[in-house]
Amino acid sequence: KVWSKTGRRHIMLLSSGIKYEFAMASHLRLMGLASGIGEALGNSVSLRMQHASSSAEKTYELMKGILKKGNAVPDAILITHGVARAAIIRALEEHGLSVPGDVSIVATDALHAPEGHGPEGHATTVFEPALPLSRLLMEMLFERINQKGNPLPGKFLPSKIICGNSTRPEENRLLGNPTL
Repeated sequence: KVWSKTGRRHIMLLSSGIKYEFAMASHLRLMGLASGIGEALGNSVSLRMQHASSSAEKTYELMKGILKKGNAVPDAILITHGVARAAIIRALEEHGLSVPGDVSIVATDALHAPEGHGPEGHATTVFEPALPLSRLLMEMLFERINQKGNPLPGKFLPSKIICGNSTRPEENRLLGNPTL
């Protein structure tokens, strides 16, 4: 809802090209995320899902192609771990766009600590704690086995949002976090 309050209307979800991201379960998870984003933002936004490579150069070429095609330029990008954020920023800047002025970028990361995102600065990151996530997945697996494979309700695992310089200060304030 932060993006709708700050005027972001064209949102892109870039998921990595890592093999497990193409699994059906991961695809359904991303569809659920997209559905949640769409529900939170209402009908006044466009949402585009795109698979990106974990290669920086391929991600750069993908983003250049998206910007060149004359499609609606995203003004907010949510990227999963494995997607080269610096390559996205490079393509945006070469297209005359600034981060976070024209485009906000939020990364998700379950594998790395939220600090130290490289020379381009700290990205706003949804930090998914890997250990609690692993425990929850194992509990759900055992519960599914005990239920003889019957469907289970979804589970919610709170994530920590660490605000950085890839989102505007007003977005960071709405998220309840100061800029790093």
